[in-house]
Amino acid sequence: MDRDRQLIRMGKGLAKLLRWNGRPLGFAQIFRADDGLPIDAATGAQREDQAVNLHFKNSNQQLKGQFLELEGLSGGIVFVGSLIFDPKEEIRELNLELSDFALYDISPNLMFVLEAQKISIQEVSLLANKLKEQADHLKMVNEELEEYAYVVSHDLQTPLRSIVGFAQLLERARENQLDENQQEYLKYIISSAKRMHSLTRDLLSYSNLHSGNLEMEAVDLNLIIAEILIDLNVYLNEVGARIDFPDLPVIQGDKKSLRRVFQNLLHNAFKFRSERPLEIALRFEERPDYWYFEIEDNGIGIEAKYTSKIFKVFQKLHHAHEYDGNGIGLSVCKKVIQQHQGEIGVKAGTAVGTCFYFTIAKDPV
Repeated sequence: MDRDRQLIRMGKGLAKLLRWNGRPLGFAQIFRADDGLPIDAATGAQREDQAVNLHFKNSNQQLKGQFLELEGLSGGIVFVGSLIFDPKEEIRELNLELSDFALYDISPNLMFVLEAQKISIQEVSLLANKLKEQADHLKMVNEELEEYAYVVSHDLQTPLRSIVGFAQLLERARENQLDENQQEYLKYIISSAKRMHSLTRDLLSYSNLHSGNLEMEAVDLNLIIAEILIDLNVYLNEVGARIDFPDLPVIQGDKKSLRRVFQNLLHNAFKFRSERPLEIALRFEERPDYWYFEIEDNGIGIEAKYTSKIFKVFQKLHHAHEYDGNGIGLSVCKKVIQQHQGEIGVKAGTAVGTCFYFTIAKDPV
């Protein structure tokens, strides 16, 4: 309500029930005081065409009254209200709410409430239906995209293998007949085809991760780490790395996908090592509802501005000639952790190395 006692804004529900079109409306046009109720907030009241023109004096009193019939709204709707004044004692807002009524009341006041509830339920129902339609549409689109990624990556495997195979045969058969440039061109063909084959293989693996069902079971993480270290044995001997980890817990999860998480993170530590001797520390904490893990190394580290980028599919911070890989390993880790109702992130911006952390729910569904 403005300074001229004109209603200029009201809640959507009330505006709909009063059929208000948004134009300024004089308060006295639609509101009158009940004859049996005191108007303590008024210094005077003058009845004009079955309405009451109120002159308010302060915000310490309440006014009580009824809304008159307004564009089809029949009967009086009983409200209790209070005024809010600004520092200059000007009316800033009028708050109104329905007064109490008995359960057996069939007055217009009750009809007003029922009508308001009906409208609210209808609006909520319409919104819920729209949200469901959007959710169903998004689900269908995601399923189509996953199927497309699977088909494309799967169908590309055979021709790419053929390109690599025949190019290598040509290289061996004509090795002494090709000049230096031709040999270089052939190597480009083979290396590019191999890289594309690796990319489609990773894409296929990532697609399967989205559509595959998890097999939840008790997973001994000590056995998982032992298997990974056997696979990384060549790296261990080559760089003389030291890996420290405590006696790890047995947790609930999908063994195959959890292995990929630890393997990808440990492999990253080897890949992005610095010139100093590589040190890797694996830590965990048991929390009430989940397990918390950290894998920290003393490698080249990650700048803080890239911490969100690295978990996106095919996002790489380095050129292909600097470090191999397709930029999908951390995306796989993120998806697996999400499937286990956890979160993954990186503590970056430190002077030395990188620390990945992730959580796994104790009872993932």
